[in-house]
Amino acid sequence: MITITPVRRALIPVDSAAAALVSAPNYDEFQGDREIWDLLQKNPMSVLRVTMAHCQADSPATIGVRDSQDALAKASTNMEELEASELTVEVRDILWVYEIEDPGRPHVRQIGLGGMARTDEIRTDATPEGTIIRNEGVREPKARGRADLIQATSAIIGMVNNGVDDASGEFQKQLEAHASGAPPDLEVLDQHGNRHRVWIVRDEETIHRLQALLAEEPHAYVADGNHRSAAAAMLGYEHFLSVFFSARTMGIRPYNRLVRTPALPADQLAAAIRERFALDTPAGAPTRTSTSPPRLMRSDSTPATGGGSVCAPYRARSIRRTRPRRSTTVSSRRISSSTSSGSPTPVTTGSPSSAATKTRPGCKGRWTKGVRRMR
Repeated sequence: MITITPVRRALIPVDSAAAALVSAPNYDEFQGDREIWDLLQKNPMSVLRVTMAHCQADSPATIGVRDSQDALAKASTNMEELEASELTVEVRDILWVYEIEDPGRPHVRQIGLGGMARTDEIRTDATPEGTIIRNEGVREPKARGRADLIQATSAIIGMVNNGVDDASGEFQKQLEAHASGAPPDLEVLDQHGNRHRVWIVRDEETIHRLQALLAEEPHAYVADGNHRSAAAAMLGYEHFLSVFFSARTMGIRPYNRLVRTPALPADQLAAAIRERFALDTPAGAPTRTSTSPPRLMRSDSTPATGGGSVCAPYRARSIRRTRPRRSTTVSSRRISSSTSSGSPTPVTTGSPSSAATKTRPGCKGRWTKGVRRMR
């Protein structure tokens, strides 16, 4: 059973034009702080000024330290400005239907249901029967950084993206019917040509019907956002911002990282990797014979492409991280958000046990992100 609860207080863009201004890619979709700084120069109202406040600087040389006290103080101020802005408005007790239209998959409707999921339904050592199953481990320092941001801003910014089996197809059918019955409340086109649409759901009868549909799902599988949910759990919150898609419709893009390696010859580096991961050699890949250390390797890949290469001739089968195409949302109001940043989804604000959401569309491929605030 998967439980989804309306966001009690959410901050969302006032319209699609506002959504285009405040949305952004997820903070961890960038290769470095300089890329974030560049984006903020083009779009100073981006929610990145809250989630990555240390990058809001006069020049690249003055970029601050992430998760520092100065950065957290700036994030708090920037969140207050976003709440007071004419670009956003507070709404209460909402779910939302969220669609990502991918021009590369014109015959597939990737459409999901957003709201507050329960932290006690995440499968962990303490809750082995949990119905929300993570796709990777959690690094405590990263989760702590997100938790510190939540406390500093009194808002949860960033949604967790999940896939459900939807064996009967009814979940997808009902979401499509809802989306086809009215124009979206928010619509944003990202730089990759993906169109993000959000329908805010306020009607109690519709909310109960959609909740019942999702409750029939035995499990949900996290595609992205493990550290966002872990941060909420770390703070003792009962809920975190989340969106659930029918897994068969989810689009997965390659997610590759270039990692600078230590001074190891290629054969030693490959041997060290084999201690933890399964490697193979892609057909036709050149064989590295030099004993000089490789400068870079690609460490992450996804099932969609069959994997990225490691040290040129190798493909890492186990180094995988899947990310659905998503968008950004700000949910919840000054105290008391979720989906990857980039889509028009809500941000929540309010007390730790409450779920308020403030939504905003994201920019990048519209990665969904949510914010939840607590007083």
